[in-house]
Amino acid sequence: MESRALSLIPDQFGPLQGVRIISSGDFIAEPFAAAMAAEMGAEVIHIERPGHGDVWRIVGPPVKASAGTTIHSAWVQERRNTFHTTLDLSTLEGRDLFLRLIPHADIWMESSKPGTYDRWGLDDDTVLQANPRLVIAQVSGYGQDGHPDYLGRASYDIVAQAFGGTMYLTGFPDPDPPVKASPLTADYLTASLSVVGIGWVHLLPTYWKRTGH
Repeated sequence: MESRALSLIPDQFGPLQGVRIISSGDFIAEPFAAAMAAEMGAEVIHIERPGHGDVWRIVGPPVKASAGTTIHSAWVQERRNTFHTTLDLSTLEGRDLFLRLIPHADIWMESSKPGTYDRWGLDDDTVLQANPRLVIAQVSGYGQDGHPDYLGRASYDIVAQAFGGTMYLTGFPDPDPPVKASPLTADYLTASLSVVGIGWVHLLPTYWKRTGH
């Protein structure tokens, strides 16, 4: 395995210091989970699509950035402390660059419909061959296996709230329509549980070694 690249964070801090996360999701749940990990000291490298970037960049009121450019407030708020780059994972060059990044990471977080990365030659087995100690966190609406009628579907906050029953519990009695819990409750709860999950999976072996439990 290659020697580990130096951290991009000049001053280490927090419970996740020394942890490097590759984040390649879009929109809300997974990238926000990675950003919360960054607030706890993890080094997060977020991969965006060339030419389009993170969809969250264009949501919310714009705020002024350097050189007369603007960026939108939601992106500023929810991507703080993270490092960003672009990479086209659907190309052979992008795939190879990604597999060169993986040995330097502790965790890879992504959000896509199952099979997306398989089509790019980046299935779990291939990625784990590049780094057997990697923790992989996959955030998808209907999981990675299960009923074929649902696996290929995209899912967003409002879909999860309707499908899971939250909208039934929110709002007003019949005959009024269901009401979505705000703001984007399902996405942010998913993000919170995701960052707790990766933290435990990554840190538990260290805990067991230190305590003998």
